[in-house]
Amino acid sequence: KPQRLRTSVGLGGVRINFYARVVAVNIRAKNGIIHAVNNLIIPPPLVGRELTLLPSQFSTLLLAYEKTDFVKYIHGVKSTGTTVFAPSNNAFARLGPKANAFLFNSPTGLKFLKALLKYQIVANTTLYSDAIYRPDEKKDVNVMEHYHVDLPTLLDGKNIAVDVATWRGWTRVKLNGYIPIVVADGIAKNGVIHVPGRVPIPPHKHKNDNVDGEISVDELKERLVDYVDEKQEDFEWSAEL
Repeated sequence: KPQRLRTSVGLGGVRINFYARVVAVNIRAKNGIIHAVNNLIIPPPLVGRELTLLPSQFSTLLLAYEKTDFVKYIHGVKSTGTTVFAPSNNAFARLGPKANAFLFNSPTGLKFLKALLKYQIVANTTLYSDAIYRPDEKKDVNVMEHYHVDLPTLLDGKNIAVDVATWRGWTRVKLNGYIPIVVADGIAKNGVIHVPGRVPIPPHKHKNDNVDGEISVDELKERLVDYVDEKQEDFEWSAEL
């Protein structure tokens, strides 16, 4: 597909790809219209490379990739177009210190962390807030109104639910009914990045899924244990810090 440009309108005017500001508009030419910008617009890098360029926002996610050897895994996934829900450092912090200690500082926790990372990625689908691209479909789906879609993630095809609502030019995106997307449509060479306000976790089978505070280690394990190939005795973990 042709490489997309991201446009946004704010108090500072119109911006392209977050950094280039439109300084002159609607300059007519014989074969089109010209808009002048104050920065050179360059094609975006791959998703992984783009995240490494923003360590102040994604250092925890990058550490998770490193500790789980996730880059090696993802290089083995064949995908044409990718949607990545990339939690920020703040999103990981909201899990709480006990959950983070379990995920990052124990051999068992790293297996759960890898499962969590798989749940954040959708292969072979590029979901923007106004369009869905799939390589197996002849026509792209352009969406301008409210819509809901369930996307199969790399976590054994476990779906992540996406709701998009548009009102008077403003768009709101939510995951699993309650997780807000704080930055949408971050373009990349091989897909799109959305930044959720919380770390997406597979819904609980029996409990209310709206976890707005810290999550306990036990509940985190309950939500992910079906996707971790380990013996039950290996799941022992002390929640005491």
